[in-house]
Amino acid sequence: MKVMKFWRTSVGSVLMKNVATLITADNEPKIVVLSAVSGTTNKLVAIADAIFKQDSELAIRQIDLLKKEYQTLIQELYKTENALEKSKQLLQENFNYLVSFTRDLFTVYEERAC
Repeated sequence: MKVMKFWRTSVGSVLMKNVATLITADNEPKIVVLSAVSGTTNKLVAIADAIFKQDSELAIRQIDLLKKEYQTLIQELYKTENALEKSKQLLQENFNYLVSFTRDLFTVYEERAC
């Protein structure tokens, strides 16, 4: 069994097509590990920071920008309407989940010395 790991800049819009070609080059069973698309982790940290600071408007704006980036990515990657629709649905579900964190109030737990 092959294990293939792709990370950082190899997981971007143009290079993702090359990754897909490598993954499907043979019929050998494999495990494929992908890191987040370049820049995603930093953007998620910024979103989490806005949520922590209870700035829902900022968090939602940042989520919308990230969602648009992923919408562009899937438009570039998928050729069939079926694959595109499935990816749009998955994207919507995941971003709805992310937005749900902006609706709930979080409290900060502070440990106090007794």
